[in-house]
Amino acid sequence: LCDEYNIPFEISTVWRDGGKGGIALAERIVELSSAENKFKPLISLDAPIEEKLSVVTKEIYRAGSYSLEPKAKRMLRILKKRGFGNYPIIVAKTQYSISDDAKKLGAPEGYDFQIRDLTLSAGAGFVVAVSGDIMLMPGLPAESNAEKIDINENGEIIGLF
Repeated sequence: LCDEYNIPFEISTVWRDGGKGGIALAERIVELSSAENKFKPLISLDAPIEEKLSVVTKEIYRAGSYSLEPKAKRMLRILKKRGFGNYPIIVAKTQYSISDDAKKLGAPEGYDFQIRDLTLSAGAGFVVAVSGDIMLMPGLPAESNAEKIDINENGEIIGLF
């Protein structure tokens, strides 16, 4: 399929051959990352959250529109008031569909993408738009608090709080 669409690829056999099995892949990655590209972001990182949600839901998830449930609307107001209204966003949604609904299989288009909550991962530096009934993992900071924990010369644990 990659050959048919002229998509460069390499097969990694690191699992079988150790480091030698990844040399061709590493060389291909260096080659491709050195080449000129035509990357253009869909939206400015400085755009407001509402604009980012509109672009992501329409351009990536093929929705016709998006709507914020009351909790998400309330959180959006709070985020803006506290200076997080232009943070990058990620979308937490079902893995079973490109849409926000696990029962919408295939490639649905034109539906209303519903966002039930917005949560701030301040340490990680983004806002999570939560859609549907899913379990979230924590957004972690760039520097873990575990790095601050130590044992001093008296044998006391320090840096916990």
